[in-house]
Amino acid sequence: MCSLSHLSGTVIVLVLGAVRDEVAVTGEGTMRLSRHLAAGDWCSLHWDWVCDRLEPAQMRSLRAFTPRRSWLLSTTLLPSVLA
Repeated sequence: MCSLSHLSGTVIVLVLGAVRDEVAVTGEGTMRLSRHLAAGDWCSLHWDWVCDRLEPAQMRSLRAFTPRRSWLLSTTLLPSVLA
């Protein structure tokens, strides 16, 4: 989960939040976006829809790249949007 944190009044930093359980839609009728899921699987989400199950290599990539991307967003894009 990502969240915006306000620091010292005007600085906004995008940070990862704590792991938490989420309720998500795996399909409606015959429409499914993901492969079979099991309890404990990590999934990609779009709004409240499960898009796919994440494999271990995908999780490693997310853990490696998300902090850097969040820092870049917080230091480049957000200040210009909020100015």
